[in-house]
Amino acid sequence: MRLAAIAGMTLCALMPGQMALAEIDTSDIDWYLMQDMENALKDLEPVLTVGNFDSARSSAEVLRGGLQYVHDYFVAKGNVEDAVKIAAEGQVTIARVFAALESKNQEAAITAARDTARNCKACHEIYKP
Repeated sequence: MRLAAIAGMTLCALMPGQMALAEIDTSDIDWYLMQDMENALKDLEPVLTVGNFDSARSSAEVLRGGLQYVHDYFVAKGNVEDAVKIAAEGQVTIARVFAALESKNQEAAITAARDTARNCKACHEIYKP
């Protein structure tokens, strides 16, 4: 156990840029939109699971608009290519949700919704205070 802890600390020391939170001021981000996105994300998979595609589409719309906002926000901030990339990847995952909804493919929509949640988490691990 002690060896694992030492190995983990060594790994963190060797990859400081990968493990540290980004030092960027995000105090001007639209926190109301972030809350709306969080609520939509929490709602998306459960409504997909019960087959309520209309509600899922509504939640996905919030996420699509929010991911566009986040992308544009980080582009305007400059020098945060990783955040821009994560937001662009999120736009791809939410587009997969819409494609699955159009084809009425419930399993694909659920998978894409989970991928979207992982995408949001990846960004928040770096940028959310």
